[in-house]
Amino acid sequence: MLGLIISESVPNSILYHIHENSLGYFEDSYNIRHLPKPLQPLARIGCSGCKVILKANMTERPNIVIDRNGIVLILEGNLGAYFFRQNTTYELLTADGVFRVILKPQFRHSLVFSDVQLTGVDFKVYKADLKGMFSTTAKKLLNFIIPKTIWPKIQKSLRFAINRRGFQIPSICGVEFEKPHIGYIKHAAIITADFKFNLPHFLQVFQKFMKNN
Repeated sequence: MLGLIISESVPNSILYHIHENSLGYFEDSYNIRHLPKPLQPLARIGCSGCKVILKANMTERPNIVIDRNGIVLILEGNLGAYFFRQNTTYELLTADGVFRVILKPQFRHSLVFSDVQLTGVDFKVYKADLKGMFSTTAKKLLNFIIPKTIWPKIQKSLRFAINRRGFQIPSICGVEFEKPHIGYIKHAAIITADFKFNLPHFLQVFQKFMKNN
C-alpha cells in the first residue's frame, strides 16, 4: 500500500483561478407571484407590479480548510434583494455572510471527483428597507434566496469546475494507484491505495536519475 499527501494549498490554488474567472457573481429576477406565499403580500404592499431582483457576489476568494473531519469549502459574500420597475431599482435587503460547504471526494479509477453539499449559512442582515415590518420576515427571505436561488447556481458552477475533468492521481516512477481511499489530517488529505508496479519503467527512470546525478 502507498500513500499520497495533498496539501490544502493545492485545491486553494485551483479555487484562486476559478474566482479570477468570475465564478462569484450571480443575478436573477422573479415576478412577485414566484416568491414564497408568506412574502407575497408584503411584496405587493411594498411595490405592486415590481419584479424582485436577487444579486449575490463572492467578496473573498473561496478557501478550503482540511481537518480530521473532512474538507470544508468556505465562501464569503454579500447578497441583495431589490424591487425593480420602470428602470428604477429600490433596495430591499442587503446582507453579508458565509457559506460553509462540505466536499465529498469520490474515486473513479485513477480520477478524484467531488460532490458539494451546503452544510451551513451564517448571514448578517445590514439593511432592510420596508420600515420595520420587514424585519420579522428578513430571515424568511434569506431562507428563500439562499437555498432556492443562490446556492444552486454556486453548486452548479463548483460541480462543473471540479467534475469537468477530475483530479488525476499521478503515476510515480511506474507505480499506479488502485482502489484508493481518502483520509484527513490537519491541512491535508491523505490518499492511500493499493498499487501495481511497472518494473521496466521504474528501472528506466532510476537509471536516468543515476546518470544525471
